[in-house]
Amino acid sequence: MRSLFALAALMLPLASHAQASEADVDRLVLSHAEKTGTPSFSVAVVQDGRVVFAKGYGLANVETKTSADEATIYRIGSLTKQFTAALVMSLVERGKIALDDPVTKHLKELPKAFEGITIRQLLNHTSGVASYTGSPEFGKRLRESTTPMGILQFAGTLKPDFKPGAAWNYNNTGYVTLGLLVEQLEGKPFSKVLEQRITGPISMSSTRMSDPRRITPKRAAGYTSEKGELTNAAYVNLDWPYAAGAMESTVLDLAKWDVALYTDLIVKQATLQEMWKPTPLPGKPPMPYGFAWAVPTVNGVQIVEHDGAIDGFNGYIGRIPSKRTSVIVLANLDSGDAESLGRQILGTYVPEVKPKAAVAIEDRDPALTAFLKGKLEALLKGELKSEDLTPEFAKILTPQLIQDTKTTLGALGALEQFLLIDSKEASGTTVRTYSVRIGPADLTGTFSVTKDRKISGIVLRAK
Repeated sequence: MRSLFALAALMLPLASHAQASEADVDRLVLSHAEKTGTPSFSVAVVQDGRVVFAKGYGLANVETKTSADEATIYRIGSLTKQFTAALVMSLVERGKIALDDPVTKHLKELPKAFEGITIRQLLNHTSGVASYTGSPEFGKRLRESTTPMGILQFAGTLKPDFKPGAAWNYNNTGYVTLGLLVEQLEGKPFSKVLEQRITGPISMSSTRMSDPRRITPKRAAGYTSEKGELTNAAYVNLDWPYAAGAMESTVLDLAKWDVALYTDLIVKQATLQEMWKPTPLPGKPPMPYGFAWAVPTVNGVQIVEHDGAIDGFNGYIGRIPSKRTSVIVLANLDSGDAESLGRQILGTYVPEVKPKAAVAIEDRDPALTAFLKGKLEALLKGELKSEDLTPEFAKILTPQLIQDTKTTLGALGALEQFLLIDSKEASGTTVRTYSVRIGPADLTGTFSVTKDRKISGIVLRAK
């Protein structure tokens, strides 16, 4: 009976909406598309369980001149992780696993590198196991077929980033492990579990694990930008992103997912609150990230959000539960910066989260600012050197990740603003925060620097 009742609430009719809001969204999207060179965006806004805005812009396929609309299908990259996390938490609710179980209790054939890692640490990116996508070798193998266990065996040959629970580092290996855990305990392929437990019950008919061999009407082509020129995205065998990033969907389907998160249909509300807690770290402030969702607070308002990037595509979902307002943006350019656009659109519906104008503070060490600005410019060009980093941070900001940053952020354009807005000293480390603009993207950049001018951390976030 619960499923039948919830389905009735998920029909999501298009509601009437203010023309001014539509004009605002049009202006934001068209401006962002022009600045980023993104062929198409699809956007949906959900308020109080109803779609109040849904529209496509530009070309879903440049070669065939096929227009995008609200039903265009895009690969959603790391938005996949929130579905994987929900499936894992469903196992927790049913008593099949516990969050603090060692993952090797359930997956006994894992490499030695996984010993001592808990399911919780895989979910919140504190496992310390090396992320396979950060290895230079990964870029050479993207066209090959593989299996989830093959990925984990490969990751097991890499040096861990840190001891389990000691720090935080965004990690795709963790979500491949969790996908395999779901398969093992449910006794069926991940794609089938996804369909039976999430996409089927809430009628997400255009959402699935992406398969380029399948004939899929309304599927967008993916693009990348190389030196300002639009090209078709390189082929990626989707065996590799798997439960960390291989799904495809539409903004209307993701609107159904958004509404389902206000019900107990997928997991209970108490479970979702557990998923949306910041991650505690030893000796450091909590990381504003839970289980497959970032949970920042902007001007006193909590946002529950995530972006997703995969070759040729970029996506974002941002939710403000206290306002029952959500924005979903999908794009067919890997440097489309859907997160920045999504945040801007959220601000038109919830003015409280509009970024405040950056207020510069006195810069008592302009040489340090010049140093950091130069290193950020090098990062955007893919030229940042490991000798500029502490040994610990160099393990995290790998050469592959530097190249990935060039492909995504670097493709947005030049570094146009680098304005100091905060500076602190702690335990021999200077932590400086800047208002950063890269092309059309307004970001907050936080840099940690040791006394000998080694960078020990870089965090770039959309405002």
